[in-house]
Amino acid sequence: MALNFSLQEMQSTLEIATEQTAKYTESIEVIDNCMKELEKVLKSNEVKLYEDIIDKYNSKKQSLYSAKEKMKNFCDVINQKILELDEAADSARTNFE
Repeated sequence: MALNFSLQEMQSTLEIATEQTAKYTESIEVIDNCMKELEKVLKSNEVKLYEDIIDKYNSKKQSLYSAKEKMKNFCDVINQKILELDEAADSARTNFE
């Protein structure tokens, strides 16, 4: 299997991944804020609906942050590879000059 890519394509992938990571991070913040607002509507002494919902959300919240970290790491790896390949290309050009 041959690898066929360019630094430009990698840069484009990095830009898309960075944009998607930012949108995902913003989405987590929106969900957090919605959960806080939900308390105003659902909280009561008779029914523990809000507590059930927030407990379930809190139990899954770490997986949201874990996904965010994986997305960030993906962007960091692509960026590092771009820098390494760019340096290798500069070195190759220097060696042939």
